Amino acid sequence: MLEKGLTLIMVVMRGSLRSLKEFIVYLDNYVRGRYWYVVGSFILRSPIWPKLDVKASSEANEGGKQGRKIFVMMHCGQLTELYDHCLKSAKVCCPDSLIELFTDLSTEERAVLQKYGINFHDIRAKDFAKKSIALKIDLLKYLDLRHGDRVIVSDLDILFQGDPFIVFENDFDVFFTTRHYDYHYPINGGIWGFRVNERSRRFIVYYIRQMYTKSWNRLREFKKRFHRLPYGFGWFDDQDFLCTVYENIKILPEKISDVRFYDAGYRFNYCPSYDTDGQAAVQDLKSKLGNKDFVVLHLKGELKQLICTAEL
Repeated sequence: MLEKGLTLIMVVMRGSLRSLKEFIVYLDNYVRGRYWYVVGSFILRSPIWPKLDVKASSEANEGGKQGRKIFVMMHCGQLTELYDHCLKSAKVCCPDSLIELFTDLSTEERAVLQKYGINFHDIRAKDFAKKSIALKIDLLKYLDLRHGDRVIVSDLDILFQGDPFIVFENDFDVFFTTRHYDYHYPINGGIWGFRVNERSRRFIVYYIRQMYTKSWNRLREFKKRFHRLPYGFGWFDDQDFLCTVYENIKILPEKISDVRFYDAGYRFNYCPSYDTDGQAAVQDLKSKLGNKDFVVLHLKGELKQLICTAEL
C-alpha cells in the first residue's frame, strides 16, 4: 500500500515538474517572440526599396524590357582563392551583371577584387556574429533596386559555369533551387533569387520579418523538427524559411499567397552532400566541372577543403 502511494506521489511530482518545464519553455519562447516582433517591426518601419517606381515598372514590362542583372553576396572574414574564383566566374559568365557585395574585407583585399567591378557595402563582423546568415536577407532592404531588375542571392563557395540569369527566361516572382537527392532539407539556400516587382517586394518584407519574429507557426514547427531554436538567429535561418515555403506552397500566409514561385532544380545549384556520400560527393562534383548543363556548382561544407581551387 505504502509502495503504491509513493509511486503515485512520484508520478504526480514528475508530471508537475514536466508541466513546470513546459511552462518555462513556453514563457521563454513567448518573451523572445514578442521581443523580436517589436525589433522586426521597428526595423521595417520604413518601406524597403522606396524608390521602386511601380508605374515605370508596368511600362517596362509591357514594353518587354528586362531590368538589370544583379548578384547579391555577403562575406565576413578573409578573402580566399575559392571566393575569388566565385566572383571571377560570375563576371566571366555574365559580364553585364552587377555584383553587390556586403563585406568586411580590408582595403587591400577589395583592391584585388576591384577588377570585377564590384560594388562594396560595409558590414561589421559583430553584426554577422549576432545575426549569422539572416544578415544576408536583412541587407536586401538597403539595395537600390528598380522594377524589373533580376536578382540572384548567392553564397561565395560557388563556381558559375554558365549565365545563371537564364533562369529568368521562366515566368515567376521568386525562384529557389531544390536538391537532386533525398535530404533533410529539400532546398539549399546557396542560390535563390527574384524579379523585382510588388509581389517580390512583399515577399522580401515578409522574409526579413520572419528572420526576426518567427511569427509564422509553420516556420517554428519546421525549426523545432530539426531541434533549432524557434527564436533568435541561426546559421540555417534563410534556408529554413525557403524550405517552409516549399513545404507549404499551397497554404502560404495571405501576405505572400499570390507570389509566383519557381523551382529551378539542381542545375542552378548542384551541391552533392559530403556528409551522406563522402568521397563519392567529391567525385560527383568533379565530374560536372566543364559541363555547362550544370550552370552552378556549389562547394558546400567539406567540399571547399577537398577540391583544389586549381582544378576549378
